[in-house]
Amino acid sequence: DGDLKWTERYVYIPRVARFAQQTFVVVSEASSSPLTSLLASLVPTLIHVVVVLQLNAAYRVIAELLTTLENHETDAAARDALVLKRFLFEAFDAFAALVYLAFVDFDIVKVRAELISVYSVD
Repeated sequence: DGDLKWTERYVYIPRVARFAQQTFVVVSEASSSPLTSLLASLVPTLIHVVVVLQLNAAYRVIAELLTTLENHETDAAARDALVLKRFLFEAFDAFAALVYLAFVDFDIVKVRAELISVYSVD
């Protein structure tokens, strides 16, 4: 087959990997409506969006503290340093999953699904 097993991936954390198993979110196909299936498919995306927002909020405070501690000579230099820190972190935070799926997992179907779900929820 040539495909890597889950346990042979570059980043494999068993405690986190159990959430990715197909049986984690159980939706009975006999009793599920299209709305239930749609909601079940959007739950991981909603969780991802909430986690990204929380990480950005936490890093905003950290970046402001670090910029203050750097003791820049001018307000413009401090503002530029803060903008750079926040941009780099938020860009990484927002696109890390897509980069992983595209260049590590090599799964264009998952990339497409992630893009559709992110742009429909976010």
